[in-house]
Amino acid sequence: MVAKLAVIILAWAVMAASVLSLRQQRFETVKRMSLVKRELDRKERALWDRRASVASLTRPGELRETIARGGQEWTPILRATPGMAPPRPQTAIAKKDSSRTAQNGRIRAANGN
Repeated sequence: MVAKLAVIILAWAVMAASVLSLRQQRFETVKRMSLVKRELDRKERALWDRRASVASLTRPGELRETIARGGQEWTPILRATPGMAPPRPQTAIAKKDSSRTAQNGRIRAANGN
């Protein structure tokens, strides 16, 4: 009877130790996740700061005037894929509006509206 009780106590001790080990691993994983998230947020903030500084230094009107004075025709740089037709000249606003309309159309079609 004493041997059975000792085996039961030992089994409970092993289970308790394994549960505590799993709990500690979970805490360490959550800590690593929070550190990675914090680093990601910091890098995103730095990226947005750089984008804002580029945007503040870029003046579209002056850029258009410089291009017009040069007498050259500039086209947008696109990554070419096999079988891709040459791009039609459009303004950035027209592209943005057409993509927004296309997205709304897909959303409506997916929702059945």
